[in-house]
Amino acid sequence: MRCDINISVKVGERQGNRVEVKNVLGIKFVEKVLEHEITRHVALLEKGEDIAKETRRYDSLKDQTFSMRSKEQDPDYRFLQDPDLPCFTITKERIEKQRRALDATPFERKKAFAGKYSLPISDVQTAFSYPWSLPLYERIASTRDPKNGFNW
Repeated sequence: MRCDINISVKVGERQGNRVEVKNVLGIKFVEKVLEHEITRHVALLEKGEDIAKETRRYDSLKDQTFSMRSKEQDPDYRFLQDPDLPCFTITKERIEKQRRALDATPFERKKAFAGKYSLPISDVQTAFSYPWSLPLYERIASTRDPKNGFNW
């Protein structure tokens, strides 16, 4: 799957310009692009800066978007607003409520596990490859040296 994403953010009374991100490969990256671009737009608007009308690309290795070209006029891009899609506002309270309801991400769980037991990330990756072993390991680590327990 490959898609283009159009993003426009409004903060208070400040409305940002629409930015298009081209050729996003897969649902996982759609989420990352949206998160990155919304954060970027909000930060710029809160600083009082304008958001350039532009086309951007996403670099998955750097988890960032980069400008490809500016957009001088919308008609060149044949953008039509879909009348069936309503506008909606997302408040900071709603975002925080949703954030509190989320479980830890796999990355956060692995990072916490590595920190709690002072294990190198390679060991943590191995442990998480066998999720059934995690409760067993935690029981062993509570009574012995965590590294020796892991090796055992």
